[in-house]
Formats: sequence, C-alpha cells, structure tokens
Amino acid sequence: MRQLARERADSLTQQQKESQSQSICHHLSESIRKLSLPDGAIIASYAGLSFEPDLLELHSRHPTLLFAYPLCEREGIMHFHLVNDPKELISGMLGIREPDPTAHPEISPDDLALVLCPASAYTPTGERLGKGGAYYDRYLQKLPDTPKIGIIFSQLLFDVLPTEQHDIIIPCVVTDQFVTPAQ
Repeated sequence: MRQLARERADSLTQQQKESQSQSICHHLSESIRKLSLPDGAIIASYAGLSFEPDLLELHSRHPTLLFAYPLCEREGIMHFHLVNDPKELISGMLGIREPDPTAHPEISPDDLALVLCPASAYTPTGERLGKGGAYYDRYLQKLPDTPKIGIIFSQLLFDVLPTEQHDIIIPCVVTDQFVTPAQ
C-alpha cells in the first residue's frame, strides 16, 4: 500500500501539489478556527516532503498561533520544537526539514493544542498508513486527549488500509477537497 500511495503521490505534478496544498491549508484553517484556539496555542505541524502537502503557509494564516515541528531520532523517537519561521528549518534525518535543537526550544507534549499528522495514506474514517517507522504512533500515544487532524492529498485517500494494533486512529482528515470527521 505504501508503494501504491507513493506512486499516486509521484503522479501529481508540482502545480497540482501546490494548488492542492493551498486548498488543504484553506480547509485546515477553517478547522483550526472552529477549534477556537487561544492566542499562543501551539500546533504541532510538519514540513512536508516532496510527496506531501506543504503546510508552511499556516504560519501567515494564523499569526497569533505558535508552531512546533518534529525532530526525529533513531529508534522511532520524535520531539517537537518551536519554530517561528519555517525558513529556519534544516535538512535532517531521512531528508526531512526539521528544527535545529540548538536554536529552537523543545516543547512538552502537554503543551500542544493540536497535532497535524502526515501519512502515506488515510481512509475517510481516520485509519492512517505511516511511513513505516511508527514515529507518530509512538508520539501520539502521549496525547490521548489532544485534537489531531490527518493531512493528505485526496488521491491518497483509500477506502481500506492495513492497520496494526498500535495504529492510532485520527478523528479528522483534511484533504484538498474536504474535511471528513471519522465515523
């Protein structure tokens, strides 16, 4: 399934990815507004890889909110660090743009008001196919009550995905076409 999802993502042109990323940010911004997060609330975001939606414009869409980005370590360990300007992200492990731990303070999972979750694929009911390292599954276990939103291009939304017992269901999925709360 990861291979099929990657092939679908790779079939998108750069123009399609940019246009769909803008639509995703629009739908996501509406979802964030509905949450009525207070000024200074921290959103766990991510810097998308070439086959993932680009969410960096959320900074300008929500100037009163703060954004944290993941820093991955070996063994599936991930931490989030505050980043004021996404241009400060550096290339890190696995080619992912991530915060510099010497310049961006680490935050506690308890400080997160919302988590935006990338994936290789999603189902409309929030089943998530990650990239195989279980980084998010491990981290999300620490956040049972924190709102979570899955982010995906609509072409990577599948009716059924293989899941394992440790997989965390994401209660809301945002695509370029719609927002679908999990049933």
